[in-house]
Amino acid sequence: MKPPRFILDSEILKEKSVVLSKKELRHFKVLRLNYGDEIIVSDGKGREFLANVVKVDRQQVALELLKEYSTPVDKLLNVVLYQGLTKGTKLELVIQKTTELGVSKIVPMYSEYSQVKPKKDREHKLNRWQEIARQAVRQSGRNYLPEITLYKSFKDSVLEAKQFDLAIICCEPGHSAKSLKEVFKKSNNKTKRMGLEIKNLGIFIGPEGGFSSLEVAFAKQQGIIPVSLGECALRSETAGIVSIGLALYLWGNLGN
Repeated sequence: MKPPRFILDSEILKEKSVVLSKKELRHFKVLRLNYGDEIIVSDGKGREFLANVVKVDRQQVALELLKEYSTPVDKLLNVVLYQGLTKGTKLELVIQKTTELGVSKIVPMYSEYSQVKPKKDREHKLNRWQEIARQAVRQSGRNYLPEITLYKSFKDSVLEAKQFDLAIICCEPGHSAKSLKEVFKKSNNKTKRMGLEIKNLGIFIGPEGGFSSLEVAFAKQQGIIPVSLGECALRSETAGIVSIGLALYLWGNLGN
């Protein structure tokens, strides 16, 4: 069984002796760890260390970094999820599960059919989402902490994603959408045949009401491919998790 995992900033991990941050201190206390215990400390960017607890009191936990683990730092595929805003805690579920899978970045996005609008407590929301991602990284044992942004509009998101190697927008079959399997398989085979690589993939998932015809048309004009996940109607929170899981499996980040 691996030691429990903690996340600290890269700058802190430049020193051999480090102190847990307040957020990680709470995690330490929940686990009821103590002096002499070994833990894993990660910077959330691919580096991780074995550390020994050398001091424990109410206010502080000090660590000595013992050795750096030899872990792969290059990700085969960077996936950016543009997730339409959803009701309740559905977005929190998406953040948790896609972080476990290995998503690189999550962009909460508002679009024409969004029933949820950005609220004034943006910083509070962002802090909450980042903490959910941290917990998912600790639980799953991943080396990477995904970037989570504040809300973006659909248009701004599309203009950002058009620069990627591949970007797809999940929509209903009626929008002349290709099958997700067909697009992924064709892209994978083409890049292998030509000796190229797809390193950055954008995935657009709509809110409960999906995307409007105008939004799909605009995305298509910018080079983003409309895809269908099949005849079954998946919920917004399910569609993102499924799409990312399939992409990461196909490009080797999962299942190796």
